[in-house]
Amino acid sequence: MTTDRTAGPQQAPSRRRSTGRPALLRAALVGAGVSLALVLVAAAVDSGRGAGGAALGAGVTLAVFLLGAYAVDLVATAVPAAALGAALMTYTLQVALLGLFFLVMNGSGLLDDALSRTWLGLGVMAVCVAWVAAQSVAVLRQRIPTYDLDEEAGA
Repeated sequence: MTTDRTAGPQQAPSRRRSTGRPALLRAALVGAGVSLALVLVAAAVDSGRGAGGAALGAGVTLAVFLLGAYAVDLVATAVPAAALGAALMTYTLQVALLGLFFLVMNGSGLLDDALSRTWLGLGVMAVCVAWVAAQSVAVLRQRIPTYDLDEEAGA
């Protein structure tokens, strides 16, 4: 026997919840903590030049990662099927933006004069490692269901 699926009352489509925001928040907090620690170490070791370079490198990297992850989360929430394409495009744009940042900094003359090139690079690397580690741990700890029982029961 078959049943008519359109005979019953129509349910409003459920609004999708974001599952990436806790991981995004944790990664941002860990990145900010690592940035602060690195700036303090750079200030103690290399005074203002080191602290400025570490702060700039870590800050720009954290901002680029945060905006990119937030954009991917928005796309994944609105159109889950487009999440992979958005993630790949966002990653490409992040690499391009950081490369452009280094080109501008290299051509500006600020490096080696007012800022330490070494501490700027260490700031970028420290935030990259902290971001990836924190986001990986947060995502692995999330409980994301394989399927939604509510949608199947209403169908």
